[in-house]
Amino acid sequence: MRLLVTIVVFVAMFAVLSAGLLIWRDRSGLARPNNTTLADAVFGGVVPYVSVIYSDDGGPEGRVTPGCQIVAVKLEGSAPEKPPRADYARPEALRFGGAWQKTPLAIRFLTVSDPLTRCIDGVGPDLAGVIRSLKDADNAWYARASGGQVVHLYAPAYGVAARVAVAK
Repeated sequence: MRLLVTIVVFVAMFAVLSAGLLIWRDRSGLARPNNTTLADAVFGGVVPYVSVIYSDDGGPEGRVTPGCQIVAVKLEGSAPEKPPRADYARPEALRFGGAWQKTPLAIRFLTVSDPLTRCIDGVGPDLAGVIRSLKDADNAWYARASGGQVVHLYAPAYGVAARVAVAK
């Protein structure tokens, strides 16, 4: 019985996340910065991805999420189940990964200065909902960096990888 409940919850969560991504991607009028250069710099050669879902470097031009750098990509179906090792040769602002831990993310550590609290509302309700769902999922990964000012999320079961950071 417990296995059946777990399977039903997993399928329901997957359906909600998938629907959220599709609705967000197809809805017009949402601010969706698409800085593919930033996405390539963060995820290129690190994780296999097919498209950029959202990318904003937090810079002064067209800033949707002031003071935040947010990059999210749609992973290829062949993405590894385990997250990649961080490439410490990359500049910190372009690095993806770190000391990975399984989700759910420890809520007790979220504060108003935490990137997931401070930054994701500016990306629109659908992507914000997807990111919030990922941090609570049972089969995803997260890593914190820069004293908690950066959160990396990796969820191949949902086809998403994201980096959310308070811009320096």
